[in-house]
Amino acid sequence: RKNSTSSLKCVRKKVDTSTFIVAIAFQSANAEEIRHLKTPLLEQSNIGKKIVCLRPVRKKSPRISLVKSSDKIIVHNYGHGGAGWSLSYGSAKHTVDKLIKEFPDINRSQEIAIVGAGCMGLLTAYCLIEEGFTNIIIYAESFKNLTSHHAGGLLSFRATYNDPKLNTFITMLAVDTYNFYKGIALKKNKDFIGGAKLIPTYFEDQQTSELEAFVGKGMQPAKQVLAKFGKGISHTMIVYDDSIFIDTGKMMDALHKKLSNKITMHTRKITCLRELPEKFIFNCTGLGSQTLQGDDSLQPITGHLLMLKNQKDRDLNYMLIVDFPAQSDDKKGIVRTLDFFPKRLPSTDKEDVGVLGGTFFKHSGVIESHEKEFDFIIERAKNFFYGIEPNAKT
Repeated sequence: RKNSTSSLKCVRKKVDTSTFIVAIAFQSANAEEIRHLKTPLLEQSNIGKKIVCLRPVRKKSPRISLVKSSDKIIVHNYGHGGAGWSLSYGSAKHTVDKLIKEFPDINRSQEIAIVGAGCMGLLTAYCLIEEGFTNIIIYAESFKNLTSHHAGGLLSFRATYNDPKLNTFITMLAVDTYNFYKGIALKKNKDFIGGAKLIPTYFEDQQTSELEAFVGKGMQPAKQVLAKFGKGISHTMIVYDDSIFIDTGKMMDALHKKLSNKITMHTRKITCLRELPEKFIFNCTGLGSQTLQGDDSLQPITGHLLMLKNQKDRDLNYMLIVDFPAQSDDKKGIVRTLDFFPKRLPSTDKEDVGVLGGTFFKHSGVIESHEKEFDFIIERAKNFFYGIEPNAKT
């Protein structure tokens, strides 16, 4: 797969015509069905906003714990990295349940502080309200243009921890989150109409899929299909038809609307949790915990996303993730994939839909834009959807 060529094009280069025909026949025979998919338009006039953001990844695992001291009760909930939205509701609900279990007689009018206004902080406030708490204050340096607003939107999970017990716990949080957003997609939760929907997600195979943890726990098994993208480009893939797309911008707006008249929001940078007057504090700060907690296990990972525009939105109702090892560099801590989600930024035209990713720069301590990464993203997309060989080299 040198220079990011697709698996199909590799076959063309390495075998003769008769072998190629047999290979295609084998692929078609083993695919359960044929899917005709529209491709995103990738001309210069279709390229929109470039987005760079940080994912707060904790080396061993997210920190989800309750710490007691003489005068403060601090509930930590941070370090989820790119799985922030995918673990959002499950983590928020679990930490709120943990507080109630530890303090069953807690007064629901007790002041509760939340530090951090990303999806984790806002959903923690939502879960507290659902449990009857009435005096909630969110402290955050900013409430706008956060990583939670820009995230692509696929609810996914890949177990990467060596501890089986930890994997079981994280999977539980992910499944709870999946079923929460599935309820929104099925319009059973009236608080977030349009915040999530069920759409197909395509992968190369089940080994690289991020969704197997949900199968049998709310999600149907994957199907093998032959995905035809037009102009002779086909890929044998697997698809999960009831995967979840979270409209992250819409969810953040809906959470603000739901919470605005029920809680207090303070724009304030917190440098020490103990400076807060409240006894009960939820720490949902993500990277902020490097300073607040001295947590050196946090690794900020830079991500690059490229918004699309002037598209036919009715044609792009699917998601896709394809690994591109030829464009990854383990020595430099760079992982590159082709991600596509039908995301739309708030207050944009109906035709300005679609986002391409994804690039992961490990151990990046600042938001730094690597301009060439956006070129690589377009190259990967053109190669996969149209079979166009890349010009640039990594």
